Amino acid sequence: MIQITRDRNAIPAAFRPPGSSKNETSLLGARLDHLIRLQSDSNAGHGYSSSWWKAAKKQLIKESHGKCAYCESGATAISYGDVEHFRPKASWWWLTCSWENYLFSCQLCNQQYKGENFPIAGTITKAPVKITTTTTTKALTALVGKLVPDPTKKALCDAAWKKLFTAEKPGLIDPNHEDPETYFAYEADDVKGLVSVIPRSNGAQVKRRVADCIQYYGLNREELCVLRYDLYETLATVRDSLEGMKAASKAKVLKRLERHVASKKQFAGMCRYFLIDDWGLLSPNLRV
Repeated sequence: MIQITRDRNAIPAAFRPPGSSKNETSLLGARLDHLIRLQSDSNAGHGYSSSWWKAAKKQLIKESHGKCAYCESGATAISYGDVEHFRPKASWWWLTCSWENYLFSCQLCNQQYKGENFPIAGTITKAPVKITTTTTTKALTALVGKLVPDPTKKALCDAAWKKLFTAEKPGLIDPNHEDPETYFAYEADDVKGLVSVIPRSNGAQVKRRVADCIQYYGLNREELCVLRYDLYETLATVRDSLEGMKAASKAKVLKRLERHVASKKQFAGMCRYFLIDDWGLLSPNLRV
């Protein structure tokens, strides 16, 4: 997993004012309806519509280079992928239409592993607005625009996210707002042909958060570890061949290796760990 660079100038109109008011109005109405239905059916579903976040997908795919934001597998070549709500909409309902809460994910990470899971060590944040079963239509209309900050205002969004993070102390790492590479390292098993995610350090928080990511993103599922190893084996073979190589040839090979640490490459996080951190073959400045 690597950090995602977001282009706030390319946010689709449906997720920034004034276009976002339509989705927010629908969301507020659906929230009220959900609260009313819960009175007679404790298992009533929230009824939120995927059409609200469908318009986000194209830009999310672009920003993650067609890769799953969690496992870094190339998702678009083999599936449609999902618009993933980092904080699940079941508990953080007001973030359902929030651009800041969206990621592009493969269906395995999202549907089979993460789902509605979101472990926290702190306290879950309360909604910024109050809705009850008696809230009037007029009162709902007055709440439009108060759910989340304008996503084009980076400082406001960063402050809001920091407030959530500080209160909740989430286990899962958000590649929109954090640098996952400060948490993750990788371990190769040449006997089993696997590369697994491991904590980068022995700090309690690092170990807790990496363990949560492994569990709820499925980062060490066997199929994924095998795919990583296939690439790792190639890199390790190239590394071993550098010994004794003439300077000009070595420089040419290293230049080719630089491609693998680019953000657009599959498993760039793993490649950066081995090529930059572990083997010291490439410059840390290539982490872009």
